[in-house]
Amino acid sequence: MRLILLLVFSFIANLAWGLEIDEKLTIRLLRTSKTKKTILTNRGLEDGLVVGDHAKFFLTKGVVARGVMVKASPGRSVWSLYRLIDPVDVEDDKVMKIKISTPLKLSDDKTRVLNPDNSEERLVLTPGGLKEDLSEFEEGELRSIYQIDNTKRVVTVPRPETRTMVTGGKFPERNFELWGALHFSSLSSTSELNGVENTATSGSPDSIEFSLGGEYYFKDNGSFFSKFSIYGFYHQASETLDSTVSTSATITDSISTKELGLGVRYHFLSNPYSYQRLIAYVTGSLGFLGTVSGAGDEENGTFFSTTIGGGMKYYWKNGFGLHGQLDYHIRNEAYSFELTNSEIEIERSVSGVRAQASLAYRF
Repeated sequence: MRLILLLVFSFIANLAWGLEIDEKLTIRLLRTSKTKKTILTNRGLEDGLVVGDHAKFFLTKGVVARGVMVKASPGRSVWSLYRLIDPVDVEDDKVMKIKISTPLKLSDDKTRVLNPDNSEERLVLTPGGLKEDLSEFEEGELRSIYQIDNTKRVVTVPRPETRTMVTGGKFPERNFELWGALHFSSLSSTSELNGVENTATSGSPDSIEFSLGGEYYFKDNGSFFSKFSIYGFYHQASETLDSTVSTSATITDSISTKELGLGVRYHFLSNPYSYQRLIAYVTGSLGFLGTVSGAGDEENGTFFSTTIGGGMKYYWKNGFGLHGQLDYHIRNEAYSFELTNSEIEIERSVSGVRAQASLAYRF
């Protein structure tokens, strides 16, 4: 009779009380398996959950797991976790929230199957393991989910075969990074001889630019600052500049710039320690130590630059990664050269949009 009532209740819940996509619910993990891939929670059919529901499990610091509900009673449910961000966060008596979500994209690639062997998980339900003895009602609920060994109180949970794609995880540490970048620029330049009229020039430099950098990521402790990283960089550019003087004359010049600077990045969309997931970021940097030189070292000077922009990062589990960045760059230069036994001072401003592609390694 109880089994019939349970089936009727489950059918009604599926029709009427199932939670909608993105609805949230607070749960408590009553018991977890040794591998952390199977959990028992204190929520069930009467809370609007439906067998087959997919959900994200999250704490204040973000998503910690993703799973599908495989069995349920009115007040309990068993979930199969097919993605663990950090297994440490999945433990007995943990309180967290779940958000009903759409299933992950499926793949027919056998090399990406999470549980192809239909292995079994064991939930050991000893009285102490659940913080209190199981009442007759609770044990009855669990019996409605799986047959329990009365002596050992062990629930054997078959792991459902799933073709859900692996979507990555998190580096346990790897908070340092080295990267090298190539820049593809669309810049414009204006310059003027200091204090001399009718000497203003304008042009578009054709440049080859690259950067080398080292980046430090703050500890992944769930705080606001753990989304930031700071980096230092060395940037070098070789420019061929065709400038048009106000008198309509054209001047061709070769200029080399070298700079050192510091920057900061703020990461979102995914945790900055994630791999096999896209990580978005915004960035700003200052270049404050550098030199400018012209052909034959006839021109020498210094400059100050600022850059703001944003981009995406992607890493593999082995620590290698790629960056793509789009930014707006402004550089103000001041340099001088000798002309007919006199020193000529020039002020030049360079600005424009740059695209950047980087190869990186996290360690």
